[in-house]
Parts: sequence; structure tokens; C-alpha cells
Amino acid sequence: MSSERIERVNSLIAHELGLLFRRELELPRSVILTITEVETTSDLSYAYVSISVLPLDQEEAVLALLNKRVYHLQKLLNRKVIMHNVPRLVFKINRTEERAAYIESLLDELKKTE
Repeated sequence: MSSERIERVNSLIAHELGLLFRRELELPRSVILTITEVETTSDLSYAYVSISVLPLDQEEAVLALLNKRVYHLQKLLNRKVIMHNVPRLVFKINRTEERAAYIESLLDELKKTE
């Protein structure tokens, strides 16, 4: 499978899921849910959807909600995306921001000890 096609599939899934999240998910007003990345396997069997949630203490609750609604979201996505096989959705939390903040705090500590 060409990487260009995979990238187009990733982009399409991210776009359509973003629309579905707005229409289908009832999140508390204070919660912001963002799709940070979609990685589809080369055989198009799975799409790993990385999400970012603010505030951070709501991450697990939002992930649980997505996993609870994954079959419904998958069904809606299957109707919107015209492909022979639409990849199965797997949601995961993107912890890049947390890691960056941790590394930055370590660097700040190093500067203080110099």
C-alpha cells in the first residue's frame, strides 16, 4: 500500500471523526477533545486514533466514553467513508504534551543546580 494513500486515508478518517465527535459525543462544556493523529496500518485493518483531552484529569473518562461508543462511531464512519474495508478504530491518548512538560521541568531543575 502506498504511503500517499495511507496518508489520504488518515486525513479522511481524522476529518470525518472530528465531525462525528461534534455531532455524536456529549462531553462536558469544559472538556476539549482533539484528534492529534491517525495512524492506519498498511493493510488498512486498523486506524489508531490519538486524542488529546483538556483538562488532563478528564482523559480517562473521555477515553472510556470513546471506547464505549466505538461501535456506534465505527458504524457511522462506515457509512460516511466509501472504501472496501474501513479500518477498525482504536483510540489512544496522546501523551506528548505531558512528556514535553516533564522534560522541560527536568531541564529547569538542571538549570537551577548549575
